[in-house]
Amino acid sequence: MTKAPIDRQQIAAVEKIIRPHVRRTPILEAAGADFRLDSISLIFKLEFLQHAGSFKARGAFANLLTREIPKPASSQPPVGTTESP
Repeated sequence: MTKAPIDRQQIAAVEKIIRPHVRRTPILEAAGADFRLDSISLIFKLEFLQHAGSFKARGAFANLLTREIPKPASSQPPVGTTESP
């Protein structure tokens, strides 16, 4: 099954949805020569500073917050969860 390509408008729309739930992480630029890579510059997006320690938080929130929430069957009681102290 092939999915349609994602365009800039879709990315911008999802970014607005996930913005309150993810950190804005910094971008650092380094000289390639510092890593024995002459004549290039390196750009690092520091996603390890996200709450979960990786870029995966963005994808997880995008997936969860854009899903359609199914309505519960009227014959079944609602389900809840809790944690012990």
